[in-house]
Amino acid sequence: MTMKSNKLSLLIVIILFVAVILIIKVREINLNKHGILLNAKTTEWVTGSKMSMDLRYEFYYNGKKIIDNNATGNFRGNRNFEDKYFPVMYDSELGMSQLLITPADFEKYNIPFPDSLKWVLPYLK
Repeated sequence: MTMKSNKLSLLIVIILFVAVILIIKVREINLNKHGILLNAKTTEWVTGSKMSMDLRYEFYYNGKKIIDNNATGNFRGNRNFEDKYFPVMYDSELGMSQLLITPADFEKYNIPFPDSLKWVLPYLK
């Protein structure tokens, strides 16, 4: 590879990285602005984008069952997180949702971390 193509490749990687960060931030802003807190039941681990492990969950909004999945932290693939109930922030206008499991997840939306989820804390180390 030439130096010029190396620089172009690096520039593309940087642009993609910034785009992903912006998408994540826009999602958080929209959920903060329009999101409602609901209850979701986790179902299974699935292969997400870029071969990551995402936790699939389902919840109901206005009588309609919604299925989504989110990437998670240090406990990826841990079966102790399947078939459990967690809060989920949902924006019905954009159809976006975010499962809330860790204290940091709750902090993003200015929601206190519930005592009922303290059992997840040892998995975050």
